[in-house]
Order: sequence, then structure tokens, then C-alpha cells
Amino acid sequence: MSYSEYQKEIFSSEVSILGENYNQPQLEEWYNALSLNGFENTIKSVFSKWYDDSLEFEISTSGSTGTPKIIQLKKEKMYASAKNSLAYFKLKKNQKILLAIPADKVGGIMLIIRAIIGNLDLHFIEPKLDPFVSLKEKSFSFCSLTPSQLLKIHDNPDSVKKLNKIQKILLGGAAITDKLMTIIQQSNNKFYHSYGMTETISHVAIRPLNGNLKKDYFEAIGKATFTTNNKFQLIVNDPEILEEPLLTNDIVELIGPKKLIWKGRIDNIINSGGIKLIIEELEKKIGLTIKETFYLVGIPDPVFGEKLILLIQGNDTSAINENNYKDKLTKILPKHEVPKEIIFVPKFKYTENGKLLRLLPSQLSHS
Repeated sequence: MSYSEYQKEIFSSEVSILGENYNQPQLEEWYNALSLNGFENTIKSVFSKWYDDSLEFEISTSGSTGTPKIIQLKKEKMYASAKNSLAYFKLKKNQKILLAIPADKVGGIMLIIRAIIGNLDLHFIEPKLDPFVSLKEKSFSFCSLTPSQLLKIHDNPDSVKKLNKIQKILLGGAAITDKLMTIIQQSNNKFYHSYGMTETISHVAIRPLNGNLKKDYFEAIGKATFTTNNKFQLIVNDPEILEEPLLTNDIVELIGPKKLIWKGRIDNIINSGGIKLIIEELEKKIGLTIKETFYLVGIPDPVFGEKLILLIQGNDTSAINENNYKDKLTKILPKHEVPKEIIFVPKFKYTENGKLLRLLPSQLSHS
């Protein structure tokens, strides 16, 4: 069905929520009769915006990689994106899907849109680092989570039991650490990693993480294809989703026009003493030795131009502890990749859907 054909049927088609079917007028009665909390109100807002007369859908970017901004997405493009996802994950009418990420960002919004278009049975639970704490044990065909949520869920055996009843789990919003990959390989769920952003209306490429289909690269879905510029920045081409080719901040290695290996972000490259360091690649190496939560940043330095700083979540700020970590890192890293300074932060901050907020160099008190 084309979008124009869908538009003609939109008000007579039914939506399934928590196992009950509603047409558009009944849906309004349903959420108007409820005493909604903040999260449920954002779900209501998605339905209201989707069914209004506007041809566009206003949405805010997550802000995890910069200042949040408002953009307008064409509903026709959102429809095409949803159809691509439904086809890739083979989601069928009346299958139960679970919303456990915020409904005011593109990942949650598009999960709701897929439920509407695909006649799926939408269930939802307030997004937290471990959203399954208050979830009743049910079986679901599909759920989206962030990597941070999955790690937290695995700290709670009861939550893991509930996780095991979900057939397909899509992870997005951050890289997959070696620790998380180990957890995923031991699971019977089918795990996937998404590549996309608000501008691409959620994912345009998917990477299976376990089972027989496991891949080391992302593969485009729908009509998306990839090229790069001379800085190896990814350019996304997709006539169904984009008005024009989109130049991203992601550094990639291409394996043909539809496959990519993600390396990092161009704004996460540190030039220290004339040597370019890709933060994400370094974090992978460091993650083999440091098990605590950490991340890397670069800050201005009069000698090196920029110097590499390692931030570790923890309370032990002693010089002895810092030297212990440096000793560990010098055994696995070349000299130019060893952080010049280690900062201990009692508790990192996260976005509401579990994305780690990396302190910008200007926000650090160290220089």
C-alpha cells in the first residue's frame, strides 16, 4: 500500500494497544479518559501528531552528541521508513511489541508509527535504565533498547527472565562494548544493532549481533546506499527517506554500496601532537582492560594541541589509583594512545533513555 492509499484509510483503520483495538475516534476517547503520566502523554502526542492534518511531524533530536534541535520530518517519509523496518524484522499483524524507550525521540516515535501502520499490538512501559523492573512477565515479538539499558537489565535476574521472553531486540543509540557482546552471545534472543539518526528517521542499516546471521558490519535496508567523502565521512543516499544525500559525522569503512563498518565520529577525533586518535577505536582497546564505565575526551593543550583524557566512573581519586590504571594501559597501548590524565567522576549522567552524556572539554575543570 502506498502512502496516498494509506491516507485514505487512516481514519477507519484500527490500532491495537494493550490487546484492545481502537479506531481513530475511539483512540481519542481512550486516552482522554485516562489520567496519563508524563511518558503516556508523550505517547498520546505521537498519536495526535500522526493523525492530524499536517504533512510533517515535528521532532527533537536526542542531544547526546550536541545541542538538541527541532526538525520537521515528512509523514510520507516516516511511512516509508516504518514499512522498511516492518519488512526487515518480519513483523506481522497483531504481534506484540514493547515500547521501553522515550516516546518523544525518533526511536520511540517510529516504534509507535510501525505499530500503527503494521497493525501491531503496542504495549509500553516507562523508560528507565532497567525498565523491566515493573514489567509483568509477557512474551513480545519485538522491543527496542539502548545498550545501557541492556547492561542494567542483566544486573537483575528477574529482569533477565522477562528479557528472555522477547524474540527480537533492537539496540541503538550507542556502540556495543565487548562486555555487552559477550552477554549477547550467551542469549537466545535475536539481537540487532541499528545505524541511524533523527535525520534518517531512525535506522537505515542493521547489524545482526548473534546467531547464524551475525555480521561484523551494518547493511542498508530498503533503498538506502552509502558513499563517503575524502575524509571517510558517511554519505547516506535514500530516495524513500531523504530529500537529498545526507553527509553525516560518522567515519566508516565501506564494503560496497550497502555495507559499512562504523569507526567513530569525526567530531570525536583528537589531534594530539600531530597524531589523530579516533576515540571509539581507543575505547574498544581500553575496554579490554578497564571494566568500570568510562569514556575518553580531548581537551586543549599548549604542548600537544589536544590531550587525551580518560574519565572513569568511581570515587577513588587518589594518585595511586590513577597510576594503577596508567600502568595497566601502558601494557596494552602505544605510548601516544595512553591518556595523559585520568579523572574519576562519582556518577556519570545519562539521557532519559540511557545514552551516556559525555562531558564536553569545556565542561571539565581540568586543563
